Amino acid sequence: MHIGVLGPPKNMVEGRVLLTPRQAGLLEAAGCRVSVEVCAGDRAGFADADYAAEGANVAHRNRILQECDLLLTVAPPAPDEILTMPSGALLLGFLHSGAAGRQSVEAAKQRNIVPIGLERIQQQGRFPFRERMAEVAGAISMQLAARLLESGPGRGVLLGGVGGVPPAAVVVVGAGALGRAATRAFAGVGASVLVMDHDWRALEQVETLGLGRVQTMLAGRSEIADAASWADVLVCAVRVPQGPPPKLVSPLGGKVGAVWLDLSIDEGGCIEGAKPVYSADEAYMMEGITLCPVPNLASWAARTASRVASGLLFPSLLRAAESGKPLLESDPWLATGI
Repeated sequence: MHIGVLGPPKNMVEGRVLLTPRQAGLLEAAGCRVSVEVCAGDRAGFADADYAAEGANVAHRNRILQECDLLLTVAPPAPDEILTMPSGALLLGFLHSGAAGRQSVEAAKQRNIVPIGLERIQQQGRFPFRERMAEVAGAISMQLAARLLESGPGRGVLLGGVGGVPPAAVVVVGAGALGRAATRAFAGVGASVLVMDHDWRALEQVETLGLGRVQTMLAGRSEIADAASWADVLVCAVRVPQGPPPKLVSPLGGKVGAVWLDLSIDEGGCIEGAKPVYSADEAYMMEGITLCPVPNLASWAARTASRVASGLLFPSLLRAAESGKPLLESDPWLATGI
């Protein structure tokens, strides 16, 4: 098995990589060939020299695409790149469901390449890669909100408050994996958190976390709009099985000075008029509210997110290498992402 590790496209705000240097070395020791794109791990703190020291071959992108029968990537390669890959190869990574991802998948079909989206892989009814990335994004959402609350004009609000001054009021819309992770992070610094969802079973999962200063509420559009009118921080973490999430709130009804994070923006977003940004410095004002709708927030902590994703994937790669079986035969659950 010749494994190729691609870095993120240069025009993307993305720094994750799906194999650490140590993991590359273990796969080499198990009989695999591992080739890593030049500078693939730079933004995650993994230098080319680190990979080379573990026995991996550091090569240019075009060569990796043309030679490897298993490609690991954090973003879909361009269709013209995919057409240079060997017929029958596996393309494994975060392939997403947007227009670029669909074009890449169509190109893969033409070349008889099997595309496997990590975000689609299921195991025992759960989406392990999606959920673990949500944990990272949820933690970062707290850090992002804290920064914007502290530094924004006319604010200077501390999330957790201090003696004699109450904490910030945080409303999390959506009690899925991302919403729960954000709730843990905000509650961990002492903020007062209200989690809203239309599914009582999802809210029950929040209750089982046993977090202080966290309340849950079964809610529809009117309840969410009301909460948005007084929240210091609003976090939209809504995902629907098919299609974009509904537009649930408008800045016209928000609290002046509040911070709104739309973490559903990569699927279309829940805030009316919201446009994606790719850094905290790009946050903008609408109706007196600071909006920071960030797609792919987990990539901001590239080293942590790389360790999380590669930690999930590596055992399957190692089993295939040690057994000599094809990857999908060795670990059939990965085929759920095809």
